[in-house]
Amino acid sequence: MSGSGGGSGHETSSPKNCESLSIKTQLASPKPTVISKLKIGDFLTIDLTPPRGPVQAITGDGEIAGAILSPTIAQLIECINDGHIYKAKVLEIKGGNCQILITHS
Repeated sequence: MSGSGGGSGHETSSPKNCESLSIKTQLASPKPTVISKLKIGDFLTIDLTPPRGPVQAITGDGEIAGAILSPTIAQLIECINDGHIYKAKVLEIKGGNCQILITHS
């Protein structure tokens, strides 16, 4: 008696895995007056201006620190639109430049 399996023998992975999405990037169009108040280790909220952008990093006081540009920005936008929430940790500040790490909250 030979049985046949119901599957095709392989699985296709989802093109997006929102929980494990991690983006290390520089803030685009950083706001110098906001960046000057940040410290390494601070967290920023990642928010999407409806309906498709721009994606922005926002301080706890509601100030826009800068925009997010990345090769994976489309995936980030799709995940945010699906209800996922992201935060960014400030990794480095050099002058007006600010490097961040975006992760799932």
